[in-house]
Amino acid sequence: AAPQPPSPPPESQALLDGVLREVLERRGTCLRVLSSRAALLCAAWSPEGTHLATGDTAGRIHLWDLQSPGAEPTRIDAGTTASGPGVKALLWAARSHQLACCDDEARVRVMKVDRKGACAPGRTYDAGTRVPWGLQLSPDEERLLGPYSEGGAGEGDTAPHAAVLGVTRQERVPVCDSGPTKPSRCAEVRAAAWAPAGKVFATAGPDAVGVWRVTRREHRDTVTRQVTFPMAGGLTVAWHPGAPALAAGGAKGVVVFRGSGDRRRPWELETRQELETPGAVEHVAWSPEGQWLAAASTGSVHLWHADSGLLSNVLHGEDPSLGGLSWNPRRRGVLATWSGTQARVWDVESGRVLATLTGHAGSIHQAVWSPDGMRLVTVSADATARIWDDTLGGPLRRETWEEVEPFLGKGAPGPGWSPDAKHVVVQDGPRAFSLWTASGEFEARGEELPHDLLRWVWHPGSEALGLVLRDAPGPGFWDLASKTLTLSRGREKAPLWDLAWSPSGQQLAIACDDGWARIYDCPGACALDRLLWSLRLVFPARRVAWSPDGQFLATGDAGGLVGIWDSRGYDLVACPQTQWGPLQHLVWNRSGSCLFTASEDGRGLLWRQGGAGRWAIAATLEARPTRLRGAAFSHDGRWLLAMEADGAGIRLHPAEFETLVAQVASRPGRNAFTEQERTHYLQFRSQRWHRQADAGEAHPGSVQ
Repeated sequence: AAPQPPSPPPESQALLDGVLREVLERRGTCLRVLSSRAALLCAAWSPEGTHLATGDTAGRIHLWDLQSPGAEPTRIDAGTTASGPGVKALLWAARSHQLACCDDEARVRVMKVDRKGACAPGRTYDAGTRVPWGLQLSPDEERLLGPYSEGGAGEGDTAPHAAVLGVTRQERVPVCDSGPTKPSRCAEVRAAAWAPAGKVFATAGPDAVGVWRVTRREHRDTVTRQVTFPMAGGLTVAWHPGAPALAAGGAKGVVVFRGSGDRRRPWELETRQELETPGAVEHVAWSPEGQWLAAASTGSVHLWHADSGLLSNVLHGEDPSLGGLSWNPRRRGVLATWSGTQARVWDVESGRVLATLTGHAGSIHQAVWSPDGMRLVTVSADATARIWDDTLGGPLRRETWEEVEPFLGKGAPGPGWSPDAKHVVVQDGPRAFSLWTASGEFEARGEELPHDLLRWVWHPGSEALGLVLRDAPGPGFWDLASKTLTLSRGREKAPLWDLAWSPSGQQLAIACDDGWARIYDCPGACALDRLLWSLRLVFPARRVAWSPDGQFLATGDAGGLVGIWDSRGYDLVACPQTQWGPLQHLVWNRSGSCLFTASEDGRGLLWRQGGAGRWAIAATLEARPTRLRGAAFSHDGRWLLAMEADGAGIRLHPAEFETLVAQVASRPGRNAFTEQERTHYLQFRSQRWHRQADAGEAHPGSVQ
C-alpha cells in the first residue's frame, strides 16, 4: 500500500484549527431547512408542534408535516390579491386549531386545520387597508385583533386601524371612538395586545395608548374605550401575564402603567413609570412568568425587573437595529433576538449568548419558538425556514470528575490525588490541609502552617508534599511518613509562586516573584541541596512545569511569556509570546509533544513541536474564556480537560487535530466532509468520510 501522508505540521494547522473550533464552540444546530419559491415573511407552529405553517411574498401558505421529513408541504390558498399577495402574519389557535393569516392589504382569513394538517374553508375579512400591522388572538380564542380600514378618515386614509374579528363566527367590529354628537372615527393603531383575562385590549397610536373593552350584547360585540394615556410616538404594547401592568414602547422609550390588582377592571391603571432607552423602542415583551420586561432599542435589548422597574441587564447586539424578540415559552430567562441574517439566543440573567444561529443568506423576518420551547424556527428573505435546536452543539462538557475518568484512563488520579492514587489532599482553611486515603479514611492533618497555603505539589514518588506558602522565604515540605513539616530556604528574595519536581524527583524547580526560575538538586524529598541553574525571565515567574520525560522545563511569567528550556543545558529553545496576562496553567501531555498554557482569565493555547524542533501555536482553545481551576490531558493525549473555577463543569477540548476533525464531522447538522475538503484542506487520506454526490449542493442543516 502507498504510504499515507502525515498530518499537517502545527504551523499550517493553526488557521484551519481555529475555523473548526469555532464550529464546535457554536451552540445551535440546524435540524431542518424548508425551502420555498419566494421570500418567507412569517411562520406559526401547530399547537402540538408537529406542523409548521409558513407564509411568503407570493401569497402562498405552506403547511409542513415535521413528522414526515420527505413529504411535500400542503399548499393553502391564502385568498390574497395580485396587488397585495404577501402573507404578512400567521396565527395558530392552540385549542380550536384555527389558522389565521393576513396579506399585504390586510385581508384576514381564518380557516380550520385539523391535527393531521388538513385544511377546511373558513371566514374571510376583506378590510382593504394598506397597513397590515399584524394579528393578535384573544386568550379565549374567540376573537382576533386585526387590521381594518373601512370607516376611517376617508378614501385617502392610509393610517393603520384595527377591528375585533370573530374566529368561530363571521363578525367584525371596528375599534372606533363614537359619541351622541359625532360620527364614529377609527382609532389609529400601530400595535395591539389582549389583556390576559381577555375582553380587554390595548392599542398603541401616534399620540396615545388606549385601553378598550369588548362587551357582548344582543348577540353582537361592542368595543368601547375605557381610558387613554398620552404618549408620543407609540409603536408597541404588551400586557404583563399575571399582574395589572401594561408596557408601551415608542419614540421616547418605554412607559409602564400599573394598576391596583382588580382583574375585573384591568384598565384601571393608576401609576406611570418611564424607563429610559438610548433610542426609539419598536418591540417590548414580558417574560412568560412575568419576571422581566424586555425592550429592543438601537440594536440592544434592555431588561428590567418586572416588580421594581430597575434595570437588570443590557444585551448588546452587533447590528444597529433588531428585527424582533421572542421569549422561550418553557425555559426561564431564555430570549431569542434576530437582526440581519442571524439570530441569537440569550440567557438574560447572565447576559450570555447561548447560541448564535447563522446560515441564512437573506434577512430574517421572524423567529418563533415551538410550543414546547425546544425548537426555534427562523424565516428569511432567502426563501427558507430553518428549524433549530439551540441546546445542541457547543463544547463538550461534563459535570463531575467521575464523568471524565474514562477520558483520562482507568485509575488516573484526580485533582489533589497523589501519583500512586493512594492519598488525596484537601485544603481545610487558609493555613490547614488534611490527608485522606483512597478508601475515604482520614489519615493526618497539617495544621498551624506559618503562612497561608497557596499551592501544593506531590513528589513523583508520593513521598512528600511541596508547599508554596504566602510570603515564606522558601518552600515547605510535608513528609508523609513522619507527618512533619520542614521549611527550607534557597536563594529566592521574593515570594514564591510555584514548585515542580522533575520526573525523577531529583530536582526541584521554583518560580519566584524576583523574576527567576531556579532549579535545585533535591536528593531527598524534603530538603533543598545545591543550586544547579538559574533561569532569568522577563517578568516575575509564575509557573514551572517539567515535561514527562524530563527533557524540557516550561516557565510562565506575569507578562504572559512562555519559555521552553532544554534541561540538558537549560538553553532556551522556544519563547512563545502570545498570551493575555499572567500565566496561570502549564500542562504537558504524556508524550511531551504538546504543552497547554492558560492565562488567569482562562484563555488557552496548545503548543506543539514542529519541524527542526521549533514550537508553534497549534490551537487557540477559548473564544469566550472562563477562569480555570486546573487542566489535564487525557491518557491518550486526544483531549484536554479544563476544570472551570466557577464550578460550572469540566470542558473537553480536542487536543489532537485528528480528534478535532472527527468531532466536527460527527456534529449533528454538519455537512459530511467532501472528498475535496478531505484532500485539499485536511490532508487525511487515511480517514474515511461520507461522500456527497455534488460538493456544491446545499445540505439541509449544514453549519455555515
